[in-house]
Amino acid sequence: MRVKLILGGDSVKVRCLFFIVLVFCLTSPAFAAAGEDAASIESQVPADEEAQRFQMSGAVRFGLLHDSNVSQGPFFDSTRLGDWDVRLRDGKERSSAGTYLGTNLNMGYRMDTASPWWWVGDVDGLWRVNANSSLKDTNSRSLHWGRVGAGLRYMGDGNQVDARLKAEILDYEFDSNVTALGAELRYTHFLTPSAHLIADGAIESRSYNRDGERDGTFSRIGGYTRYLFGDAGHEFLIGLGFMGATADVDNYAYDGWQAMSRSIFKLPHGFTLSPHVSYTRESYDGPATTQEICNRRDNRLRIGADVAYAINESWSVEAGYDFTNINSNSSLYDYDRHMLTLGLVWRF
Repeated sequence: MRVKLILGGDSVKVRCLFFIVLVFCLTSPAFAAAGEDAASIESQVPADEEAQRFQMSGAVRFGLLHDSNVSQGPFFDSTRLGDWDVRLRDGKERSSAGTYLGTNLNMGYRMDTASPWWWVGDVDGLWRVNANSSLKDTNSRSLHWGRVGAGLRYMGDGNQVDARLKAEILDYEFDSNVTALGAELRYTHFLTPSAHLIADGAIESRSYNRDGERDGTFSRIGGYTRYLFGDAGHEFLIGLGFMGATADVDNYAYDGWQAMSRSIFKLPHGFTLSPHVSYTRESYDGPATTQEICNRRDNRLRIGADVAYAINESWSVEAGYDFTNINSNSSLYDYDRHMLTLGLVWRF
């Protein structure tokens, strides 16, 4: 028996709506000011012992973007789920131009002029507006994200430890008013001035205002190696991480892993090239929808590169390209995505 089903908006409470995940933003220059991912190990406070006790730095980014698949939907407007022929009224892929604004502020206060201990904190924000007017049907015309973090940092001889408490809020599409409270811990060991080992982990509790069944605990842990080379200080980073989530309903709980690599090449005449690649595998504890039998499994490939040109010490031009391919055993989550960004950044 074949049954036809129409899915759209909030009318059917099954896991076939397309959610934005902030992770896709973090490797693009347009959103680099909006936060750090699990592999980021840039010191937010300089290690110079002669520096003043209070230090502050940050950046503001703004520009234009083009997203080939804002809705993160499949190419076709209908699909097959078990015995069901499903029409995706609002779920098919939609492209859009847009604008973005990203902000980042990092602060540190040394406990004593010679102390290895610092109070540290960060405040981050991201605002994005999509120009495609049809996206109002899916409430995805705009994205808002914010984060506040505070904690302690130890900067000893050959070792660095950073522990923070953080709070985040995300408002986009069907993920309206999602809040997260958690803790982060990062340890860096400097084998040599150019070779560093990093261990990174975090745990947080998320609350979904519009879908309490997704409430749960999310965690990640990873290990990374960074190598600096060349007179210009090029950087190569490679790592492996593991993540998991618990939720009130099985089809929102998952575990997985990610392998990633990122490089920074400092080129002549003020140019910087930063290619990146990652592969993520996520296995869910339940099917994507009530019409499917097999548990959902996603394989995500991301490839991209960022280019920056320094106009002076404070201003630069940045451009980026990011490609995402998700190969899922649920056709609702099987899609490609291309994102282009071009903007200015002011650092202080």
